[in-house]
Amino acid sequence: MREFFIEDHKANQDYRFDSNYIKTTKYNALTFLPLSILFQFKRFANIYFLGISILSAIPSISPFNPLSSSVPFVFVVLCSVFRDGVEDLSRYKSDKETNKQRVFKVKPEDGTTEEIYSSNINVGDILWVPEDTMFSADLILLESSNEGTCFI
Repeated sequence: MREFFIEDHKANQDYRFDSNYIKTTKYNALTFLPLSILFQFKRFANIYFLGISILSAIPSISPFNPLSSSVPFVFVVLCSVFRDGVEDLSRYKSDKETNKQRVFKVKPEDGTTEEIYSSNINVGDILWVPEDTMFSADLILLESSNEGTCFI
């Protein structure tokens, strides 16, 4: 097995490590409506009420107007789809904010630091994390200013 060194970013990229880009959203603009409606029918109650709506549309079986069961069912499904859209949009905004966090990367050549976005962190990068600073990456603690103590 090949050894990995911090300075050997080119070799690390050949192994195609995942990036530090965070994406927690379920949908994009094209897949939102079809996937959201599909996820609504993973719930047994929605399948049940869909069946009731279909049966009520057959005049020989149901004495009721088909709209009496279909309209409330469609309203509930559309409200759930709207809620999922709002939640996914807030996840998107949170992901965007997290990916735009600035972190300090230590250059191995001269030991100076440069500011980069947290989404641009690569495997093998050395980061300097100031005290009480949030970071969005899995890190190995190399050194601490508190004599080896680090609170996470």
